[in-house]
Amino acid sequence: MSDFDALREQHNNHNFRAPTDLQVTPTELRRGLFIGSCFAEAMAHETARTSGIPHDFILYQPEVALKNCLTRPIEDYDFLVVSFSLRYLIPENGHIRLDFSDEAACQTFFDDCCQRLYQWLDDALVFSTENHLLTFFANFLVPQQNPLGRLLRKKSYSNICYVVQRLNEVLEEEVLQKTNCYIVDLDSIANSFGKKFIVDETMWIYNHGTVRSNWDWEMGRDHERLEVQPIPTEHFETRTIEYFDAIWREIEASIRTVRQQDSIKLVLVDLDDTMWRGIIGEDRLSPLPIEGWPIGFAEALHYLKKRGIVLGILSKNDDSRIVEKFNQIYDVIHLEDFATRRINWNPKTVNFEAVLADVNVLPRNVLFIDDNPVERDSIKAAYPDVRVLGSHPYYFKQILMGAPETQVAVLTDETLRRTEMIQSQIEREGSRKRMTREEFLASLGLKVSAFEVADANDPKFARAFELLNKTNQFNTTGQRWTIEQIGQLWREGGKLLAFEAQDKFTQYGLISLAIIRGNEIIQTVMSCRVIGMEVEKSVLAFTESQLQATDGRLIANYTATASNALCRDLYNANGYAAEGEAWVKGGDARIAVPVHISLAQVATA
Repeated sequence: MSDFDALREQHNNHNFRAPTDLQVTPTELRRGLFIGSCFAEAMAHETARTSGIPHDFILYQPEVALKNCLTRPIEDYDFLVVSFSLRYLIPENGHIRLDFSDEAACQTFFDDCCQRLYQWLDDALVFSTENHLLTFFANFLVPQQNPLGRLLRKKSYSNICYVVQRLNEVLEEEVLQKTNCYIVDLDSIANSFGKKFIVDETMWIYNHGTVRSNWDWEMGRDHERLEVQPIPTEHFETRTIEYFDAIWREIEASIRTVRQQDSIKLVLVDLDDTMWRGIIGEDRLSPLPIEGWPIGFAEALHYLKKRGIVLGILSKNDDSRIVEKFNQIYDVIHLEDFATRRINWNPKTVNFEAVLADVNVLPRNVLFIDDNPVERDSIKAAYPDVRVLGSHPYYFKQILMGAPETQVAVLTDETLRRTEMIQSQIEREGSRKRMTREEFLASLGLKVSAFEVADANDPKFARAFELLNKTNQFNTTGQRWTIEQIGQLWREGGKLLAFEAQDKFTQYGLISLAIIRGNEIIQTVMSCRVIGMEVEKSVLAFTESQLQATDGRLIANYTATASNALCRDLYNANGYAAEGEAWVKGGDARIAVPVHISLAQVATA
């Protein structure tokens, strides 16, 4: 198989919705747990086959407590998938026996289905509520056509398709209110791969809502007919194996997104023959309006910006010409949407280094997109950890939209404002160069707010969790956390301290975390957006004030990683001395907040 054939296969098989092009490290998982009906059991079996990861299955029985069905400690599992039978919500004789002319009766029936859904959710949430186990709820397969007829009203509770669609909406509304709980969209996955190849509604009752199989025939139920019947999957073309593979890929991709594994923080793009067809400097742009893959690519970039990924331009071009022409070429995206740009005739490796300084990211968190293989190779030679695209523009949008490495589990205020904050950071650094260090710090009007995040339901927790697992350079141990591990920390009396900052340039939002327990600083992380402003000293000062000195000592942890040299001297420079693998100092030697920073402790809800 040629390289192109392999690439084509990769973008058309079960990875279609969640491409693997940007994946660097494997998804390390120990064990999964599935709860539900026979459909959930089939998912557990098939995903174990696909992934090689062991999975356990619990048959849901409303009268049996799920906790009593576990055969091993809940801590052994990395994730839970809950997929209950639609039959439990829509009884066999429930919908079909309704008077479809009585919309009120149909509405009442739907409300009753919702009540059963709420009860089911209460039962299933026990593990995520008590143990903070990462949990995915599978939604239901919506039938393809209104059974009453294709010309009749679709948005009516007399239409079983609408009933199931609305149940999916109610399920999503309930699940997304819960911490560490998400939807795995079985219905959309089936739509992507074609329901006619997957669902069993051509034979079974609509409320069965599962995949086509040969179960009837294998049970011997049709073997004695006068006319011998081929198995059902010979009657209908079937792609259920690919469907199950795609379900697992969706779950795995979601886990990677929650963990922020191999995350992309900056996308750098070339312009000519990358953002558009042709060369702008030679007036060789296509005479046709921007259509096809370039406008799709531009749209994808704009969505990445809304996800909190920083955009930049790296192009050998005339900057003044680009400033003049860019917004005339595009309405979907504007030049102002790019937080940083280097448009000149310098080598791209030189410009790349400047961009890294602008944005304060590591090369491993950068995606570089350029049509020229020479330019891609030069960047890869200088920065081997950078990920690159450019050979096949028809895949650009699919990769950017679907790869788990470009997605986030939640949109926070900091996510939505990241481009603005980076632009303010670049402006701030310009001011730094025009003043002495003392003048610069005094001019900032820097304010830091400290507070405790005490529960996973805290509105600030989502951003705190994101910062904890995305920060590399100012991260004193490099440890990544699961919500289950943070829950255990809280149960052991530990605390999660959080810090927000603002200055005259911008509000930076949540920029630092300190994890403490007793007299120990377990870990400190800080966003690179505030490096060089001595914010880390105010963070350490407040953190020390929250420690309970044991034997007159404070302890801090530092573990060197390949990326965290930026915080190597944090404790050494603030009175701690190395003692074995920890840093220790006397409890009466706590540091003060720098004079140019106003620090306030604020209460949280």
